[in-house]
Amino acid sequence: MKLTFLWAGAYFVAAVFVLTPVMDVTIAALPFRPGEMTWRFAATGIFAEGVMTALLGLFSALALAVYLEHRSVVKVLGVVSAIGCLTFLSVIGLFLLEAPQMRSLVAEEAQTGMVIASGGALFKHLTGLIGTALMAMAARSELKHMGSGKGSQRDMVVAAGQK
Repeated sequence: MKLTFLWAGAYFVAAVFVLTPVMDVTIAALPFRPGEMTWRFAATGIFAEGVMTALLGLFSALALAVYLEHRSVVKVLGVVSAIGCLTFLSVIGLFLLEAPQMRSLVAEEAQTGMVIASGGALFKHLTGLIGTALMAMAARSELKHMGSGKGSQRDMVVAAGQK
C-alpha cells in the first residue's frame, strides 16, 4: 500500500484532535492548585469539555492503525486507551466525592445550574470511561487477530463483499 503521506497525515490529524483539548485544559487550569477542592472541581469540569474531541482523535488513530495493520501503533493506542480508562475512573470518583461538598458552598439560587452543569460533566466523563474501555478492549482483540494469522477484519469484510 503506497499511501504513506495519506496515513501519516491522518495520524497527524488524529494526534491534533487528542492533543489540542489536553493543551486547552492545561492552559485553562493554570495555575495548578490541586490542594484546593474548588480548583479540582473546576478543573474536572473543564476537562469534560475536551473529552469528545480527544475520543474522536483516539478512535480515528486506532481505526486507522487497525486498518493498516500497524501492530505497534495499535499496541501504543491500546495502552493509551487503558490509561485513559483508569484516568476517567479516578476523575469520576473524585468528582462524585467532591460534588456534594461543592454544592454546599454554592449560593441557593445557583444550585440548579450547578447540578445541571455537574450532570453534564459527569455524563461526558462516563462517555470517556466507556469509550476508552471499549477502545482498549478493541486494540487487544485486534492484536490477537493480527498475530494469529487469521486475517484482519478488513480482509474479512472485503472477502464477504466479493462474489
